[in-house]
Amino acid sequence: PSAWIEDANQRITAYRMLGEVMKRRELDALERDWRDQYGPLPPAAENLLCCAALKLAAAHAGVSQVEIESNKLMITKNGRYLQPGGKFPRLTAQEPDLLLREALQLLRSL
Repeated sequence: PSAWIEDANQRITAYRMLGEVMKRRELDALERDWRDQYGPLPPAAENLLCCAALKLAAAHAGVSQVEIESNKLMITKNGRYLQPGGKFPRLTAQEPDLLLREALQLLRSL
């Protein structure tokens, strides 16, 4: 958010740095840097980092697509949906930010 990183150039740089992250330890280091530079993370920044972690976890698991629809986690790998136990995993969280975190945990468990 602009109230958290006020300078537009710094925000663009932050997005660019996030886009260059390829490993979990790099994401963790970026998060530490952001906290040091800009202070506590607002919810929007936490969600952005969680989305980046989802992307990294998906890549690590060979997953090409991750969707959340009607509180179901729909994962595509090698052009096919993964359905552990014959069905899509159900997410129980009600808040969008908690849904992201729950999806990340499920994806990491694959």
